[in-house]
Amino acid sequence: PTVKSLLAHLEPVVMKEYIEQLKKEFLRLPQSGDDKQGTKKRRIWAIDSLYAVTKNTSDPKERSKIALQVSRFLMQYGFFKGNKTNIKEVYRKHCAMRLFSI
Repeated sequence: PTVKSLLAHLEPVVMKEYIEQLKKEFLRLPQSGDDKQGTKKRRIWAIDSLYAVTKNTSDPKERSKIALQVSRFLMQYGFFKGNKTNIKEVYRKHCAMRLFSI
């Protein structure tokens, strides 16, 4: 099975949990032992995985809900700056790029 086929058959509740986990991975601060490249790869992977979820859901009704949920997250971190969204420009641009692809 491919990731695409696995995502297509997740139950809505499980899909929601998966999305929340991806968001947490993106927002997780680097730990003392983490290197910068590892953190960058993890965050880019999380953004790309959120995007992939919007494209690989079999139920059109659920796809719309998921796309809205993911779009809000990508919009927040792609365009808004503030205390809670102190994200580096490289991640901001990647969020914006994926948002425009949804």
